[in-house]
Amino acid sequence: MHCSPEMEYSAYFKTLIKNVKDVAYGKSAKQSSVFRNLTVHIASRAVDGDLKTWIQTEHEDMPFWIVDLDKIYKIKRIDIFNIKKGHRSSGNRLHDLDITVGPTENEMKLCAHYVGPANLGEHLVFECLHVDTHVRYVKLMIKDKEILHVVEVKVYAW
Repeated sequence: MHCSPEMEYSAYFKTLIKNVKDVAYGKSAKQSSVFRNLTVHIASRAVDGDLKTWIQTEHEDMPFWIVDLDKIYKIKRIDIFNIKKGHRSSGNRLHDLDITVGPTENEMKLCAHYVGPANLGEHLVFECLHVDTHVRYVKLMIKDKEILHVVEVKVYAW
């Protein structure tokens, strides 16, 4: 039995989609500071799979959060879940956000820039269209003096 090119193409992409998974879950992460040194807001909270926990930095210049995926992956997209609790202005803190990716921490390239501001509980989705997506590190950084807090970061890759 011979398959048509359309069937082969379709089967190929179904296999790719099935193999795409969140490769950031449970991985090592760090951030520029921890709000009041509270362990409930440490970097690992953004990759724990729990939408009730979040990371939070101090109010500082260019706060950041970065995850080490442990090896090189071909990333498909990056999902960011904004904080759900607090005053509406808490959600608005997520703005002027650079999402950078790279094979090392010293070779990061801009994947996407989010002008914002975001709303409470907003789920943001980004694709890296103009950079090499074979990466090990994903970094979020607000290009302003601000507090960075996010509930979860998912990096879908194969």
